[in-house]
Amino acid sequence: MEWRSGYTMLVVATAANLAQVGTRVVISPLVPRLLSDFAVSRTLVGGLLTGMWALFALAHYPSGVLAERFGSRTVIVAALAATALASGLLAVAPTFPLFGAAMLLLGGSAGLYFVVGTGFVADQFDRGTGQALGLHSSGGAVAGVVVPVVAVLVADRYTWRHSLALTTLFALVVVVVFVRLTRPNQAVKPDGSLVAALHPRKPLRILRAPGLVAPLGAVVVAAFAWQAVITFLPTFLFQYWPLSESQAASLFSVVFVLNAVSMPAVGRLGDRVGNRWALTLCLALSCCGFASVVAGSHTAFLLVGVVCLGVGISYGGAVQSLFMQRFGRVDRVSGFGTVRTVYMLLGSLGGVVTGTLADAFGWGVSYGLVAALLGVTAIAAGVWAAGTT
Repeated sequence: MEWRSGYTMLVVATAANLAQVGTRVVISPLVPRLLSDFAVSRTLVGGLLTGMWALFALAHYPSGVLAERFGSRTVIVAALAATALASGLLAVAPTFPLFGAAMLLLGGSAGLYFVVGTGFVADQFDRGTGQALGLHSSGGAVAGVVVPVVAVLVADRYTWRHSLALTTLFALVVVVVFVRLTRPNQAVKPDGSLVAALHPRKPLRILRAPGLVAPLGAVVVAAFAWQAVITFLPTFLFQYWPLSESQAASLFSVVFVLNAVSMPAVGRLGDRVGNRWALTLCLALSCCGFASVVAGSHTAFLLVGVVCLGVGISYGGAVQSLFMQRFGRVDRVSGFGTVRTVYMLLGSLGGVVTGTLADAFGWGVSYGLVAALLGVTAIAAGVWAAGTT
């Protein structure tokens, strides 16, 4: 069997991304039920979600090194299988400590996928990489569209455990499809030393590259805001406006509908006008989104905020292309893995910070501070973009 076309590989990788994201975004709309059933605080849940996303980020760099040593397809299959296992453990965990442990395992397992999957897609295209990577990232956005609504419907009809079991089943199906439609690819560094490749000197050297501080700082804030959305937006809508759980889940899905549509468009915009300007636009829209849902008092403000958030968190295609272009073919995956580890790790604090602030001061202060941080960063990013064109 010969390799399929690049577009077939793109579809398969996008489905894999949808599956690994779906196993995590299913948790957010279920948070009100978890708070009630396990009798825990928003701070604790936010802290565990931050831990899950932190491990997700920390797995990025070693995943790139492993892909260079063993081949991207091998790592992708292992990551998807481990993700399905962790998701299944979530569904059957009898206590919150075990549920939390499964969340951490899920974060580390899913983290092995994204960088390698991104490199896998980038290898299929010589041109239009930003658009292709945007389409790949939109698989995660599609998960955000479908999974929250289905999760609430299934939880209403059965229990939240059945919702988690359903995403587990889908992940298992994707593993089988990926194995059937792809073949092992050649490792770029088959004889490389894993000990040397994983030595701290290499990522530190990558992070000291000239001109990296400004884009990395901007993306850290974008990831922080994304984490605030992915972790608590359904709970925020349920408790702050308030809406019903199903209404909150539906609006959460609308955010991801817009995200799925906008992700390739933002990547294409980055290909045309520059990834720096595309990132700046996303930061500004995210700022407007948070400000609208916090300060608004009418449904119109809520809808405008949801639209701005949906487009604003769609920075992925432009950001991935921006960093991928900084590294050569041999070091591209591990280089991007290092950068993504940093911005996702720091961005993962968005869950625990917003949850803690919400417990202490309320949602207005919590999400309002995210809006202020985004506004300052958007201005700084605009200055940086103008100075580098």
